[in-house]
Amino acid sequence: MYEHKKILIADDDDSFLSLYSKIIEKAGFTAIQAHDGEEAILMATQFKPDLLVLDIAMPKKDGLAVTDAIRKTPWGADVPIIILTGKNPTDEWLDKLTKSNTAYYLIKGSQSLDDFIAKIKDILHA
Repeated sequence: MYEHKKILIADDDDSFLSLYSKIIEKAGFTAIQAHDGEEAILMATQFKPDLLVLDIAMPKKDGLAVTDAIRKTPWGADVPIIILTGKNPTDEWLDKLTKSNTAYYLIKGSQSLDDFIAKIKDILHA
């Protein structure tokens, strides 16, 4: 059902990136990895994934800068994006998410891996 759905996951934490990529693949999706914001933009432009999962704090470009760059492309205007953070969001951060048309954010470790995959499935079914 999901074997043709591609998910880009971008995070500078290699252990997090590896774990979440494996979970995404186990759920039947294709995982595309990026280790920083610039690589995320390059990979997204090249592969046009069905959903992006972006860490908020990455080198070269943060998750919000990546979101802004993706939203400026015809393909990326409406692609679902999940922003991940290890911190509670500030009002400024939430304001930037709203302006970037990002409807989803998750705090790392606040949900189980099963809940993470369920969220992805819900988003892709919407």
